[in-house]
This record gives sequence, C-alpha cells and structure tokens, in this order.
Amino acid sequence: MFSFGAITVVLLLYLSELGFSDKMIGVALTAILAGDLGITLGLTTHADQFGRRKTLAVGAFLKVVAGLAFALSKQYYITVIAGILGVITPTGNDIGPFIAIEQAALSDIMPGVLRGDIAKVFGWYQFCGATAQAAG
Repeated sequence: MFSFGAITVVLLLYLSELGFSDKMIGVALTAILAGDLGITLGLTTHADQFGRRKTLAVGAFLKVVAGLAFALSKQYYITVIAGILGVITPTGNDIGPFIAIEQAALSDIMPGVLRGDIAKVFGWYQFCGATAQAAG
C-alpha cells in the first residue's frame, strides 16, 4: 500500500529523469488520470458479467505489463499508454477499479452472521488498508 502514497513523486521523478519536459509530464499525468477513469468504469461495470476473479487477474496482468513497459521503454507515448492500461494512478490513492471489485467481493463472501455488521467489516477493511499504506 505504500506504493500508492509514493507513486506521484516517483512517477514525476521518473518521467523527469527520462528527459520529458514539465509540459509533457503534465499532459502525461492528465492522460493517465483520464484513462484510469475510463478503464475503471469499464472494468467495474463489467466485473460481475466477466467474473470478479478474472477481472482482478486481468488488472494484475495489466499492472505487470505496465511495469515492464516503464522499465524497458524510454519512449513518451509508450509510457503514457502503459500508465493508462496499467491503471497507474498519479493521485497517490487507490482509486482504480480494484477497490470497488474487492469491496463487492468482500460483501459476497461474508458469512450471514456478519452481514448485519457490514459497516464494521468495511471499517476494519479500510482501516487495515490505510494503516498499511501509511506504514509502507
């Protein structure tokens, strides 16, 4: 979870180190954020039809491919496309499709006894995630 907090700084430094201008970096971050919105909308609205587990697996695969593209390419357009397809959010928060799909899956797998306490379960889920993010 630490990666979500550090991604904005690391991404800015990485793109700058590649030699991209401030304007190019701004356009890249804007395109990545807009692309994330589209990918998130597409994945979350079709996760139940496609299957939540498969959707999360596709998302994980896209993140791996994006990571490889960032590591192996120094081309501006390839890094921007990798950032979009890999849902590399430049905001420093977990705003992608994965948290929504995880929360939907969590509510489905909860035993009937806990369903009355769903607010407590989600509270602990968010608390553990935020604590891990803060602790790195």
